[in-house]
Amino acid sequence: MRAYDLEVTGSLKVHGDISAENYIIDNTVVHMKPRDVYANSLKDTKLGFIWSASSYLGWKIGEFIQEGVIMITEPLGKDYPLCNNVVLEDGVHCIFEKNPKNFVDVAKELLKDPAKMQEIKTNCLNLWEDKLSQDKIGEWFFKELIDAYNEGS
Repeated sequence: MRAYDLEVTGSLKVHGDISAENYIIDNTVVHMKPRDVYANSLKDTKLGFIWSASSYLGWKIGEFIQEGVIMITEPLGKDYPLCNNVVLEDGVHCIFEKNPKNFVDVAKELLKDPAKMQEIKTNCLNLWEDKLSQDKIGEWFFKELIDAYNEGS
């Protein structure tokens, strides 16, 4: 089994002051879900949150797009391009919100607009099929390799 076929979730119990570095971590629990179980858990997910404090959780972006989960995220734009020349657009593939403290309010408003949610979900699923699926990424990467080879010749 490949590492990326698993989702790892865990919990930590921390005692002490982390900022002062005098802390103890105990009762660490790690649970690994097989990819098919994890992927099935996304089937009913409507919204997902991604913010810079999570290092944008790069692998989650692809998973959310593949399953049509609408991301509420800090602006990514051209500063965070995906492969195959994909740049996520606000209101098209996700919703940008500069302040993560407002994510819940943005989610509440979005949940009131099922048509907008369906539009964004459809855009995500189309983006996956057109540019981000395994086949499309393979084609893009192969072309990048050939172009780089030809430039060096």
